[in-house]
Amino acid sequence: MWKSDCITKFQSPFDRNMVCVGDSITVGVGATVPYPTLIAAALSITASNQGVSSAGWAQDPGGGSLTARAPTTVDPLLASLAIQGQPPTLVLFAGTNDIALGGLTGAQTFTLFQTYAYARQTFGWSFGSFVVATMLPRQDATEGNRSAYNNALVSWCSANNVACARLDLDSNIGVAGAYNNATYYQQPQPNPHPTNAGLRIIANLVCGAVANHVRTCPSYS
Repeated sequence: MWKSDCITKFQSPFDRNMVCVGDSITVGVGATVPYPTLIAAALSITASNQGVSSAGWAQDPGGGSLTARAPTTVDPLLASLAIQGQPPTLVLFAGTNDIALGGLTGAQTFTLFQTYAYARQTFGWSFGSFVVATMLPRQDATEGNRSAYNNALVSWCSANNVACARLDLDSNIGVAGAYNNATYYQQPQPNPHPTNAGLRIIANLVCGAVANHVRTCPSYS
């Protein structure tokens, strides 16, 4: 079912291509269909999945952090995926590994997010093309740091008129301890990776953050 209370909407169409920046959840580790693929299929657009396993805004699994990789992996897509001059939608969904693996606080992780976002704006991505997703719970990360990070993201999105997909408010995948539900999270714990059913919820909420395509977004499985 569609949960409109979990979405902060903004007036911009999702009728353009999409670039999804994120960690192993965006990659779809342990599942079969990553959430960007689900959105792209529903909207008949091209999705570029820039997820990197174990990466964060600064957390580096050996292949470079999301911030370090951006000039060569994300920014060149701005022009190549534009449709009739419209830049692709940029989905930003990371930070969990900075907190859980990097040992950073929610506030420190939010600062890293800001650095990434403003650098993309300087390069040419407008905030009107952004969708920011809040952090999901995980057993090896404190709820205090997750809440601090998510609250900062929501406030930043509101101040900058950026669409925010409130994954943290979803009763199936976003609430504290949701990772214990084997329907939506891979087991055993600790494991931060959603199942295919969990990824469908993420796709639904991220897609729905852009109001004009609510009816065509992937549905809950």
